[in-house]
Amino acid sequence: MHPNARQLIELLPPPESPRYAVGDWSEVERHLGTALPQDFKDLTEAYGAVSFCQSFWLHTPFYFIGESAYVPLLSSPTPYRSLLMSRLPEIDAVVDGRANVPYPDFPQTNGLLPIGANDNGDILAWITSGLPEHWGVFYWHFPGIKTFAFPETSLSQFLLQLLSLDSPLFPDVFSPQFFDVDHRRVDV
Repeated sequence: MHPNARQLIELLPPPESPRYAVGDWSEVERHLGTALPQDFKDLTEAYGAVSFCQSFWLHTPFYFIGESAYVPLLSSPTPYRSLLMSRLPEIDAVVDGRANVPYPDFPQTNGLLPIGANDNGDILAWITSGLPEHWGVFYWHFPGIKTFAFPETSLSQFLLQLLSLDSPLFPDVFSPQFFDVDHRRVDV
């Protein structure tokens, strides 16, 4: 297990029986056209489909297509890649939504590959620069006036920064109270 994922699990215990946590990663990566970071795989397998600290969720591939399986579009109307990429037009739908987005869309070099969101319209994406283990994180805060780039930060490091209350996303994007030790939780 990735060391940052292990540390995150110690600080924020996953559900006892995570849902949509297991499937065929090779099929997922084949359909995405890229390998994925190991910490994301570890987080998916530990947490499944959850809301982190009442603030956002990650788009786990097995949630979109069913429990413990990856069936390439046999039972799903839209492939996982299309579901992820469908988040980016939400940025374009906002006036000047791309004004503070210095990255192209995946699969271009350094392209954004959405991986999470929240009910407010915010988008969490990978910055796909180099090998997946070196991808950074980009956060687009609706309506795009504020964006945050963490080019050297893995997804699990990003989550650890939130749990340590050491993130530039406080207090404008997230309320620190949801991440402090007395209130942090995952919701299935």
